[in-house]
Amino acid sequence: MFTVSRRGGVVPVVEESSFFTPEVLGDKKPVGRFVMPLPLPPPNVTGALQCGHALANPLQEALVRWYRMGYSTLWVPGCDHASISTQSVVKKMLLGREKFTDIVWDWKDQYHHRIKNAQRRLGGSMDWTREAFTMDENLSAATLETFCHLHEGYLYRSNRLVNWCTKLNTAISYDKEVEFGVLTYFKYPINRTDPIEAATTRLETMLGDSGIAVHPGGARYAQLVGKCARHPFTDRLLPIVADK
Repeated sequence: MFTVSRRGGVVPVVEESSFFTPEVLGDKKPVGRFVMPLPLPPPNVTGALQCGHALANPLQEALVRWYRMGYSTLWVPGCDHASISTQSVVKKMLLGREKFTDIVWDWKDQYHHRIKNAQRRLGGSMDWTREAFTMDENLSAATLETFCHLHEGYLYRSNRLVNWCTKLNTAISYDKEVEFGVLTYFKYPINRTDPIEAATTRLETMLGDSGIAVHPGGARYAQLVGKCARHPFTDRLLPIVADK
């Protein structure tokens, strides 16, 4: 098995031999066989590769080599601009707009170079002659075209819960582990009486509550039917009804 240091000496030889560059004709069509393009999920250009990339690359490598036994297979490497993450890091430097833009591109070049070298040293059979960056002109055009197609009938407006960041003023991914199935108890206040208790495994949905239903056969909340509780966050009145 190659060590990292030995692999570093093999990779340039393999790349110069064009072993992993699919043959194409003058009109960019593959020679003789079906084409199977496989893009590498691009790492964010905000840092360095980590153990997850080292785990995922061999799994993709196995898939790529399987398809090479019958297909003209292209494994495309690249990086994602990760605009929100990059902006949040560089913005802490408190720069002006023009200087900020220059620093962002310098940041991209620095970390992209480091990520590319690490990917190459991992030894994946990628075609580096077709390396992509998600802000390249052709990829940006493809993104705009995709959103145009989505706008033609695949996208729709609706009220949904999102992970909204009040600092960045946008929805962002949530990287903390969410425990599903945990029952959370909370109470809705009622004027001049004891509060009514509710329980749910999706506490965030209580923000949209518009009413409270109790079992009609139970005596516990019978005296509350017809009254209203008050939402603790929106101050909305929630009618209490009896319903099976």
